[in-house]
Amino acid sequence: ELVAPLPTEHAGGEVAAARVGLATALARSAAGGRRGGAGGAKIGAAAEKKLVEALEHAEAAVRMHEEAAGSGGRLAAAQPLDASLAANAVAGLLEKLGRDEEAVAAMGRAAELAVEAADGDADEPIARSAARNLAALQAHVRRKQERKSKSELR
Repeated sequence: ELVAPLPTEHAGGEVAAARVGLATALARSAAGGRRGGAGGAKIGAAAEKKLVEALEHAEAAVRMHEEAAGSGGRLAAAQPLDASLAANAVAGLLEKLGRDEEAVAAMGRAAELAVEAADGDADEPIARSAARNLAALQAHVRRKQERKSKSELR
């Protein structure tokens, strides 16, 4: 017997979550299985290719959430935390690719979505965690820029 398909908003959420999972797996593969990644270090062509592919999947997941929200779909309303996690993945991948300004902007969006997931309460743990992630990324990018400036002076 065939199983009935999931309603569209649930199927979309499943696909978006799968794309974020694939993006995470590709990023780990690019980092040689380690968590974290380049952190400003130069990356090889093969690793960069995996990171670009991972970014495409993470960005597609964010678009799926945005499209559902824009069309009045229930996906974003039911899963704003998933939308925040997808935007967080985009930010991490952009940073690994050296696209720091875009990474900070994406992490800012992830923080906004986390507040939305917390029903507008910035003091909720998930919203505070997202704010800490944003501050940490901003500090990391600042340190990278400082190191780059110092090395250029030598």
